[in-house]
Amino acid sequence: MFNRDNKNNKIVPLKKPFKARNMIFGGLLFLISLYIIILFVRDRLQTSVSIYEVVKKEVTDNDTLRGIILRNEKIYTSEESGYLSYFIGEGQKIGVDSYIYSVDSDGNVYEQINEKISDTKLNSNEVGDIRYIISSYNDAYKPSDYSTVYDFKYKLNNTAEQLSLNAASNKLNKLIRKNKSSSSFNIVRSHNTGIISYLTDGRENLKVSDLTEDDFKFMTDSWEQMRKDSFVEAGSPVYKVIKNDRWTIVVPVSKEQYDEINAEENVSIYLKNEGINARPESTKTFMIADKYYCSFVLNNYMIQYVNSRYIDIQINLNNAEGLKVPVSSITSKKVFIAPSDFAGTDEYGRRYVTALNMTDSKGKTHESTNVTIEVYKIENDEILFSGRNLTEGLTIVKPGEEKSSDTSTRYVLNNTKKVSGVLNCNYGYCRFNMIDIIYKNPEYVIVASNNSYGLSLYDHIILNATNMKEGDLI
Repeated sequence: MFNRDNKNNKIVPLKKPFKARNMIFGGLLFLISLYIIILFVRDRLQTSVSIYEVVKKEVTDNDTLRGIILRNEKIYTSEESGYLSYFIGEGQKIGVDSYIYSVDSDGNVYEQINEKISDTKLNSNEVGDIRYIISSYNDAYKPSDYSTVYDFKYKLNNTAEQLSLNAASNKLNKLIRKNKSSSSFNIVRSHNTGIISYLTDGRENLKVSDLTEDDFKFMTDSWEQMRKDSFVEAGSPVYKVIKNDRWTIVVPVSKEQYDEINAEENVSIYLKNEGINARPESTKTFMIADKYYCSFVLNNYMIQYVNSRYIDIQINLNNAEGLKVPVSSITSKKVFIAPSDFAGTDEYGRRYVTALNMTDSKGKTHESTNVTIEVYKIENDEILFSGRNLTEGLTIVKPGEEKSSDTSTRYVLNNTKKVSGVLNCNYGYCRFNMIDIIYKNPEYVIVASNNSYGLSLYDHIILNATNMKEGDLI
C-alpha cells in the first residue's frame, strides 16, 4: 500500500511541452516528406523539355555524277609516210588552210626543224605555263588513279612542244619557205575550222543513240598520243579536229533525279573541275534498258575539256541556305489574313487591330476595342496574325475609323490559313514563330531567314513541339 507518511515518496509529473515538441517535429517531417514525394511524382509525370539553338545551314542534295562527253570530232590520217613536224599546239583553234604539220620523207628538213626548236629558249611566262600544268596535276594526283600519269605526260609534252614552236616561229617560217619546193617535203593544211587535239581514245564517233550500259561502267580517261617523234607510216592517225564548241554530257541518274529533272523547266549544272555553273541549251531524259540517263547540250566551256572524255558534274536541283530546324520542332497554327492597313501600332510599338462588338473572356461585349495581335508575316499588302479572343466572323475596322460609315473601312475576319511554325522559348515561355520552309528532308528543314517576324540565328526553340503548347512556361 501506499505509505502517506513516507516522506521519501515523491510524485514527478510528465512534462507536456516535451510531448508537444515531438508532435510538431513529426508534423514538419511529414510535410517535408510529402512535399518531396509530390515533387518526385510531378517530375516523373512531367514530360521533359529539350531546347534547340537555331543555326545557319547550307545544304545540297546534289550528288556528284560522272558522265561521258560527246563532241563533233574527226580524226585525220597521214596521206604519206615520213617524219612529221607539227606547227599547231594542243587545244588551239585553227582556220581553213592553217598549217598543221609537215611531212619529210628523208628526214633532212625534220632534223633542221628540231635543231631550230632545241636552240630556242622559253621566256619566264612560258616556263610558268609549264609549271602551272605540273602544279595542277600534283594537287589533284591520287595514287589510286595511276592511269592519269600517262594523260598528264601527253598534255605536258604537247604544251611544251607548242611553247617551243611559238618561240621558234620566225625561224621555222624561213625554213619552210626555203624547203617548200622540195619534193621530199610537204605541208599539210587544215580542211576545216575547229579545235585541234593530238589525243585519241577511239570514241570520237560515239553518239547518244550508240550508248549502252557498258559505256558507264569504267569511266576513266585512256588516251593514246598521235603526235609521234618517229617515222610515221601513211594511213596512221596524226591529229584530231573538234569542229565546234557544241558538246553533250550524258550522265546516269536515279529515278528521283529523273523525275525532278522532268519537272523542272530550266536545269543548270555545275562543272566541278572548272568550278563553273552552266545552263544547258537543252536537257533530255531517256532510258537505256531499265536505267535512267540525262543528256545536257552546251555551247560553252568545251575547250577546257578538250582532253577529257569523262566529266564530273552536279545537277543543281536541291540547294538551300537558311536556318536549320529539326522536323520534330515543327508545329502548326491557324492564323487570320487581313489587309495590312487594318493593323495599327500603339505608343509602345505593339501591333493591334480594332474589333467591333467583340465579347471578351468575361462575357462582356465591347462596341469597339483594340486587340493586341501577334504578327507572323506581312506580304503583298496582307498581314498574317493572331490575337486573343479574335474569332472568325468578327469585324475589324481601320485604325481611327471606328465612327466612319464607309464600308471600305470594315473587314470581316473570315480568311484564315494554317501555317507551319516552331515554339520559340527565348523569353521563358512558348511563343509561336511562323516559318517559311525552303528545303526539307526526313531529319530537318531549312527555313528562310529574311522574314523579320520569323526566326533568327541562335534563337532557342522547343525540340519536341508535341510536348508543349503556346504560352507554356519553360
